[in-house]
Amino acid sequence: MKASDTVVLIGAPDSGKTNYLGRLWQALQGKAPKLRATQHPDDISYVSDALSHLLQGRFAPRTEKVPDNGGRECLVEVSWEQEGGTREAALVVPDVSGEIWEEAMQTNELPDVWMAKVRQSVGALLFVRVGSSLNKPSLNWVTAGALLQASGPVEDARSEEFQIPTDVQLCEFVRFLEFALGKDAGVERPRVGVLIAAWDIVDEGRAEHGPTAYLRREFPLFASRVAYTSTLDVKVFGLSVVSGDFDDDEFRTQFLDGDIDEFGYVVADPDAEPHRGDVTTPIHWLLDGNARR
Repeated sequence: MKASDTVVLIGAPDSGKTNYLGRLWQALQGKAPKLRATQHPDDISYVSDALSHLLQGRFAPRTEKVPDNGGRECLVEVSWEQEGGTREAALVVPDVSGEIWEEAMQTNELPDVWMAKVRQSVGALLFVRVGSSLNKPSLNWVTAGALLQASGPVEDARSEEFQIPTDVQLCEFVRFLEFALGKDAGVERPRVGVLIAAWDIVDEGRAEHGPTAYLRREFPLFASRVAYTSTLDVKVFGLSVVSGDFDDDEFRTQFLDGDIDEFGYVVADPDAEPHRGDVTTPIHWLLDGNARR
């Protein structure tokens, strides 16, 4: 058995992790992905459930919170071509719910079992979804002082009015990764792929400048944070798991009449040309650059 290369998926609720896992499993068995599944796992029910929703023209519902004592994970053996021949790995992707990451950000503490998984991981995918109703805007610091004074004392720091902005949450996730990612995996400088999910709904004018420019505009604190980290190797990707929105009846019909391998894409700077039909690109990038000490 090959040593397992764990890749951890991080993101708040409704950030796109579950739908990506479902689409990833399909892509690993697809026509021409960068990564290929060489052996099917014994139990992949939670991933296949997500894929089943996509194949029916529906996005998967949010993942239920998993207890702190372990939870589910997907293990699949993969291979890819690189200079000098074929490389193989046993890829383990833990299913860590968004609520656990959100609570970790609020309490400044991650449950021991999940901290261990981060320490054992060779890389991470950090998700943020375009247009999520759960994204929290940053305060307007010009008017925030007067507004907070008028609101009186804060009785519940987790109330709707005082939830931490998504831009700040993402910075806190990076802090967790700088502290723990790869520490027990023998990785010199762990790679982190930032996945901007639902990239297909970004308007053409913004999309043409690429995902890094989008991040700077929408989440400036986070964009600066990942640009200047010295302990992580970060790359930003735009992700669309099916190339469209199932709420659009015309697109949904087109998708159901087509081949899922022709849908979904990933874009990355500098050229921002889409890798169509292959959503394995971010994980391939994580694994291919895995330099062990």
